[in-house]
Amino acid sequence: MSEGEGQQQQQQPAPPTNAAEATARLERLRQNVDWSTKLLAGTDGAVTKEWRDLHTMIAAGDEVEIAMSGALPDVPDSDLKQMAGTAEMLKSMGFTPLQIRETLSGREASQAEVDMATAWKAQNLGSKDFTDRLMRNEPDAIRQLLVANIILSSPLKKENA
Repeated sequence: MSEGEGQQQQQQPAPPTNAAEATARLERLRQNVDWSTKLLAGTDGAVTKEWRDLHTMIAAGDEVEIAMSGALPDVPDSDLKQMAGTAEMLKSMGFTPLQIRETLSGREASQAEVDMATAWKAQNLGSKDFTDRLMRNEPDAIRQLLVANIILSSPLKKENA
């Protein structure tokens, strides 16, 4: 193996394993003029196969995963764009990836969770200390209220009777 071949092998990124990685890879490839020219000419079977494989992986992907990655397609639909913006906002507020995934996927809330959020919200919005913190835009107060509002706006889990 020549030195050039060894360098080329080292530069090859690992193949994508999910829709978000496939989207990011496709975006990088689209910036590569040589790759795009080969794709449009239809003369390179490997390039065409890679394009098809990436699109297949993206189509089978989880929209929540794609939104959380931030690697959106060139023309995302409005739902995906809104989901990605929400994911970024929740991340910036300190939400964990699991909390973000549950929020974006529409996780159902139990009646007990709804009752706790309702009681928490009534107690804290009636508290001068909390409302003062909220009016000062304290991140923790804003995050706590957002958590309660997410629970209260979640679909209600159907309980077994």
